[in-house]
Formats: sequence, structure tokens, C-alpha cells
Amino acid sequence: MSENSSLLKYEVSIDGSFLFDLGFLYGKKRDDGGQNLEILSWNAGGFDENKDGDERLERFLDFIEVYCPDVFAIIDASSYSEKKTKIRQKFSTYNYEVEFLERGRLNSSGMIIGIQNIHKYRFRIIKEMEDFDNLEMVKVAITKDKSICSLIFLYNPPRNCGKLNLIEYNNKTIIIGDFNCRHTNYGYGHNSGFGKKLTKFFKNKNFVRVDSLKENDFTFKSYKGTKTNPDLVFCHGDLSGYVSQKTVGMIDEYGHQIMRVKLPYSILTLLSKD
Repeated sequence: MSENSSLLKYEVSIDGSFLFDLGFLYGKKRDDGGQNLEILSWNAGGFDENKDGDERLERFLDFIEVYCPDVFAIIDASSYSEKKTKIRQKFSTYNYEVEFLERGRLNSSGMIIGIQNIHKYRFRIIKEMEDFDNLEMVKVAITKDKSICSLIFLYNPPRNCGKLNLIEYNNKTIIIGDFNCRHTNYGYGHNSGFGKKLTKFFKNKNFVRVDSLKENDFTFKSYKGTKTNPDLVFCHGDLSGYVSQKTVGMIDEYGHQIMRVKLPYSILTLLSKD
């Protein structure tokens, strides 16, 4: 455990109750008894190994120790998305299998996806960056008691109008990512072209935004102190009311918050019987 984790051990609480003593580490036990599918998602804003990349990764591992997610995603992992041996060794200590989307034509790209090794899963790259569209998207299908939940992680860079028709979905799908989508529905003062496109697309596909953030909460803080919500979570309408989203902290003084997303496994079982 790194030095920074002492703050997390004694000050982080989940759902109003303190989680940790020294035994609740490395995914051995979680406050929900394993009843929920839990995801941590973080846009790293790029890793620079020549600066503080390793230190920032260690701070993210502190959050892994605290929340023991079933799945985690590091978006915009930059060159670290190509350091497969190093990253797999880091996260194997915490019992995670790790998959990668290597960075594309932009340095601000690439993903690292971790899945607890107790889970059966399928990983697939849906889209990599291209000359005409910089959208990145991957899919993780998690199996639990014969029920499958599809998790889609995506990164849509600023001023990019991504090809949303590539999104694969069913009624047990959650979509998490940095959309960079300006729309009044998401706390912005105006609607961009992509914002209108995204809102219409999800409405037509019966997807709803998971909006359980507290008032005045934010998912991104700029160097100027501006707070916005480029990181969004959507779920199929059949999951509406069951999926929750919460920001749990920042790695740096500025940048993206880490998002925690939860879904009870019981609703997946119920939908599988329909």
C-alpha cells in the first residue's frame, strides 16, 4: 500500500458507514457482500512516465484497495495502454485480469480495463481511433449466475462527433465514459451538435442517463477551476432506478473524478427470466 492510502483507509466511507479495518484489502471483502456489480471508471487525462505517471497509478490503486470493484476502467491511459506486462503485474497483485485498447493516432487515447479474476467475461474492442472519427469504445460482458451484463466504456474527445450507431446494446447494458457532450441535460449552458445527436440517439434506444450525483457535484475540474460533467453514465430503461453513480475522489488537484457505478445482481437475474 502506498503512503497516500492512509487517508483513504480512515476517511473514506461508503453509503454512510466506514468500510475499512486493516483486513478489508485486495478485494477480499466488500461492504455489500458481493450483491452488486461495482465499477470504477477514471479518465486519467494521459499518463506520462517521465513525470508522475507511476505515482498517479499508485494513487489509483489506493481506490482499488478501498472499493474492490468488479471492473475498473482507466480511460485516456496514453502510453500506459501499451505497457501491458508492467500493468498486468501491478494489477495481478489485486486479483485482476487486464485488457487493453492501445492508444491510437492521438496521444490522449487508449484504455486499460480490469476485471476481477473470479468473473467470467468477454472483452471486445468495438472501435479504435480513426482519421475521420476519434471515438474509442470497448465492451466487457460479465457473466454472473448465467446472467450477462454488458458494460461499454468509451472516450469521445473534445469536438469529435462520434459514430454512435456502433454502440452494441441490450436491456442489460450500461454505458460509461467521457462523452465531451455539451447539452443542457448534462449541466451545460448550451447544446452542441454532438450533444443534440447523443440525446436523440439514447432517447430513441430507450436509454436514460444515470443522474444520482449530488447537487453541485461535478466530474471534471479544469486548471481554471471550472467544473463540468463530461463523464456520463447511461443505462437501458429496464435498468433505470437500479443503477447508481457516485464520484469518489480525484487523483490530482485538477482533472477527472473517479466514478463509482453500482448495479444489484438481482435485477440482472430478474431480467434474464423475462
